[in-house]
Amino acid sequence: MTRRVIRPAIVDEDLAALAQHIARDNVEAALRFLEAAELAFQKLAEMPGIAGLWESTNPRLAGIRVWST
Repeated sequence: MTRRVIRPAIVDEDLAALAQHIARDNVEAALRFLEAAELAFQKLAEMPGIAGLWESTNPRLAGIRVWST
């Protein structure tokens, strides 16, 4: 069963800002960056266990998972 990755609006805003920054030097690299981010979100939705829980004392961050490719 594929789960849903919850992405607050700030996530998409940050990704767009990073892509714009990358695009200043290389538009193709910026597009690859966005594609890689989307693929990572898809993979996390399909297999959430590949990401470990992020330990934090902040209760608002409970359940946050991190995964480095």
